[in-house]
Amino acid sequence: KPELDRQVLAVQSRNTMHTVSGKPALLGYCFGIWISVVHLLAHLHGSDGSLLSVFGGTGVRDGPLWSLGKDGSAKLEADLSEAEAELARKTAVNMLAALYERELLPFKTKNYARTKGVLDRVPLEQFMRVSSRHLAGVELENCLEWGPYFKRWPNVTQPYTRLFNCKNKWTFTHSTTSPRASTWFGNTLHGELDSSLDEQGLDGVKGKFDLVIIPQTLQYVVDPHMSARVLYELVKPGGYLVFSTPFMQTIMPYPTDYFRFTAEGSELVLKSAGFQVVKSYVGGDDFWSMCWIMHCGVSDLSPAMLNRALMERGGEYSRNSYMLSAQLARRPELPFANRTG
Repeated sequence: KPELDRQVLAVQSRNTMHTVSGKPALLGYCFGIWISVVHLLAHLHGSDGSLLSVFGGTGVRDGPLWSLGKDGSAKLEADLSEAEAELARKTAVNMLAALYERELLPFKTKNYARTKGVLDRVPLEQFMRVSSRHLAGVELENCLEWGPYFKRWPNVTQPYTRLFNCKNKWTFTHSTTSPRASTWFGNTLHGELDSSLDEQGLDGVKGKFDLVIIPQTLQYVVDPHMSARVLYELVKPGGYLVFSTPFMQTIMPYPTDYFRFTAEGSELVLKSAGFQVVKSYVGGDDFWSMCWIMHCGVSDLSPAMLNRALMERGGEYSRNSYMLSAQLARRPELPFANRTG
């Protein structure tokens, strides 16, 4: 449309290839293009009244399939034929490819996630609150929390022990020489997750904790099964573990990122150590995973998309992709070696 600002977006109508033009070096324009693609993929509605239309090709309607607003909004027409739906999908893929070739994806603005909100914190926060409600009537004398994300992101309420009925709160640091977590409370446990408590001289804290909280950590350890056994040693018989691991997420070297876990994989690691899985969840769906890779922020998603932040594992989300898995697990009263079945 010649009357519209070509510095925002140019589209070749009646063609499946839609190219970016204008001034991609300018951050404001790049962001407008990028957020339009996010909204295209999410099938969002609404605009500022100034629309740029993407028309169909041969064999489809003459009217627009997509309408893109200069504010980054997007609208996909309803009741698409099979050919029109295929064209709409190709449009979105080609726009992603064009942005990637121009090095406009993933979005690389410094501190973007800090200002927009980190996506995986949303399902993680919801999981912590769901778990705290599940344990609302449980007396928790001693609680231990691992927390390298403390005060890092704007949408984080760590320490998560604030959500639980904990009498004595402890923090866990990764080692005595290079701690990874701030000391939030008066009680600090210095140790490792890659060797038994006996080997570390920490036999005095065996079975001490009614609750251990350890989100997004086992991807950084060399032997997740050993780490799960260390966690089992820390939890008292009848106590609980609140636990999460990443799945469809980008690499986060801290210092080395080794693993990704499906929900089934996380459950297997916990059960092999002796835990019983009480509840299991997945965080985000296919779109959340894709959006994380593009470095979307929380404020880029619609309320409808945010409602899909946390789902109990089962059904289609045992098969499709998701950002993370999260488990509420319990150490049985009866020792693992003495149980049958």
